[in-house]
Amino acid sequence: IMLGKQDTQYGVIALDAFSSDAIPAHLLTTEALQLYLTKLAPGGVMAFHTSNRYLDLWPLLASQAKALGMVAYGRAFKGPDSYWIVLARSDEDIFPLVMNDAEWKSQMGTATHRPWTDQYSNMLPYFRHSK
Repeated sequence: IMLGKQDTQYGVIALDAFSSDAIPAHLLTTEALQLYLTKLAPGGVMAFHTSNRYLDLWPLLASQAKALGMVAYGRAFKGPDSYWIVLARSDEDIFPLVMNDAEWKSQMGTATHRPWTDQYSNMLPYFRHSK
Protein backbone atom coordinates (compact mmCIF):
# COMPACT_ATOMS: atom_id res chain seq x y z
CA ILE A 1 0.00 0.00 0.00
CA MET A 2 2.75 2.46 0.93
CA LEU A 3 4.58 1.94 -2.34
CA GLY A 4 1.66 3.27 -4.34
CA LYS A 5 1.46 6.54 -2.41
CA GLN A 6 3.47 9.63 -3.14
CA ASP A 7 6.39 10.39 -0.90
CA THR A 8 5.96 12.27 2.39
CA GLN A 9 2.27 11.43 2.75
CA TYR A 10 2.14 9.71 6.15
CA GLY A 11 2.21 11.37 9.56
CA VAL A 12 2.57 7.99 11.28
CA ILE A 13 3.92 4.71 9.97
CA ALA A 14 3.22 1.86 12.40
CA LEU A 15 4.78 -1.58 12.15
CA ASP A 16 3.27 -4.38 14.20
CA ALA A 17 4.95 -7.52 12.89
CA PHE A 18 7.36 -8.65 15.61
CA SER A 19 5.35 -10.55 18.25
CA SER A 20 5.64 -14.02 16.74
CA ASP A 21 8.62 -16.32 17.04
CA ALA A 22 9.74 -15.41 13.51
CA ILE A 23 11.08 -11.87 13.13
CA PRO A 24 10.71 -10.34 9.65
CA ALA A 25 14.26 -8.93 9.64
CA HIS A 26 13.77 -7.29 6.24
CA LEU A 27 11.38 -4.78 7.86
CA LEU A 28 14.13 -3.51 10.19
CA THR A 29 17.03 -2.99 7.81
CA THR A 30 18.64 0.35 7.06
CA GLU A 31 17.24 0.15 3.54
CA ALA A 32 13.70 -0.49 4.85
CA LEU A 33 13.89 2.44 7.26
CA GLN A 34 15.20 4.67 4.47
CA LEU A 35 12.16 3.69 2.37
CA TYR A 36 9.83 4.45 5.29
CA LEU A 37 11.50 7.85 5.64
CA THR A 38 10.69 8.70 2.02
CA LYS A 39 7.01 8.07 2.80
CA LEU A 40 7.01 9.88 6.15
CA ALA A 41 5.66 13.43 6.19
CA PRO A 42 7.75 16.19 7.74
CA GLY A 43 7.19 15.99 11.49
CA GLY A 44 6.01 12.36 11.20
CA VAL A 45 6.97 9.37 13.32
CA MET A 46 7.57 5.67 12.80
CA ALA A 47 6.15 3.44 15.55
CA PHE A 48 7.30 -0.16 16.04
CA HIS A 49 5.40 -2.62 18.25
CA THR A 50 8.31 -4.77 19.38
CA SER A 51 6.70 -7.08 21.95
CA ASN A 52 8.40 -10.44 21.71
CA ARG A 53 8.98 -13.26 24.20
CA TYR A 54 12.51 -13.91 23.02
CA LEU A 55 13.99 -10.75 21.54
CA ASP A 56 14.52 -7.17 22.71
CA LEU A 57 14.56 -5.11 19.51
CA TRP A 58 14.87 -1.67 21.14
CA PRO A 59 18.71 -1.61 20.98
CA LEU A 60 18.59 -2.51 17.28
CA LEU A 61 16.07 0.19 16.42
CA ALA A 62 17.95 2.74 18.55
CA SER A 63 21.13 1.90 16.60
CA GLN A 64 19.24 2.17 13.32
CA ALA A 65 17.91 5.58 14.40
CA LYS A 66 21.39 6.77 15.35
CA ALA A 67 22.86 5.59 12.04
CA LEU A 68 20.14 7.46 10.13
CA GLY A 69 20.46 10.65 12.20
CA MET A 70 17.11 10.06 13.90
CA VAL A 71 15.94 9.93 17.52
CA ALA A 72 14.27 7.00 19.27
CA TYR A 73 12.02 6.75 22.33
CA GLY A 74 10.70 3.55 23.89
CA ARG A 75 7.86 2.75 26.26
CA ALA A 76 6.55 -0.37 27.93
CA PHE A 77 2.79 -0.58 28.51
CA LYS A 78 1.51 -2.82 31.28
CA GLY A 79 -0.85 -5.78 31.18
CA PRO A 80 -0.41 -7.49 28.76
CA ASP A 81 3.12 -6.24 28.33
CA SER A 82 3.45 -4.25 25.15
CA TYR A 83 6.67 -2.63 24.01
CA TRP A 84 6.82 0.25 21.53
CA ILE A 85 9.67 2.27 20.13
CA VAL A 86 9.09 5.41 18.12
CA LEU A 87 11.59 6.94 15.68
CA ALA A 88 11.52 10.44 14.24
CA ARG A 89 13.79 12.87 12.45
CA SER A 90 14.09 15.09 15.56
CA ASP A 91 13.11 15.41 19.22
CA GLU A 92 10.67 18.14 18.18
CA ASP A 93 8.79 15.64 16.02
CA ILE A 94 8.39 13.20 18.92
CA PHE A 95 7.76 15.82 21.61
CA PRO A 96 3.94 15.95 21.19
CA LEU A 97 3.78 12.19 21.81
CA VAL A 98 6.13 11.98 24.80
CA MET A 99 5.76 15.37 26.53
CA ASN A 100 3.00 14.36 28.95
CA ASP A 101 4.13 10.79 29.57
CA ALA A 102 7.31 10.28 31.61
CA GLU A 103 7.28 6.58 30.74
CA TRP A 104 8.71 7.32 27.28
CA LYS A 105 12.51 7.06 27.54
CA SER A 106 15.10 8.21 25.05
CA GLN A 107 16.91 5.26 23.47
CA MET A 108 20.52 5.68 22.40
CA GLY A 109 22.16 3.43 19.83
CA THR A 110 25.49 1.88 20.72
CA ALA A 111 28.48 0.67 18.78
CA THR A 112 27.84 -2.88 20.04
CA HIS A 113 24.55 -3.04 18.14
CA ARG A 114 25.37 -2.98 14.46
CA PRO A 115 22.50 -1.77 12.25
CA TRP A 116 20.97 -4.43 10.03
CA THR A 117 21.12 -4.08 6.27
CA ASP A 118 19.85 -6.11 3.35
CA GLN A 119 23.20 -7.94 3.48
CA TYR A 120 23.59 -8.28 7.28
CA SER A 121 21.42 -9.21 10.26
CA ASN A 122 22.26 -10.95 13.52
CA MET A 123 19.61 -11.72 16.13
CA LEU A 124 21.96 -13.14 18.77
CA PRO A 125 22.68 -9.83 20.55
CA TYR A 126 18.95 -9.24 21.02
CA PHE A 127 17.92 -12.46 22.77
CA ARG A 128 16.34 -11.80 26.16
CA HIS A 129 18.20 -13.35 29.06
CA SER A 130 16.06 -15.56 31.27
CA LYS A 131 16.08 -14.67 34.96
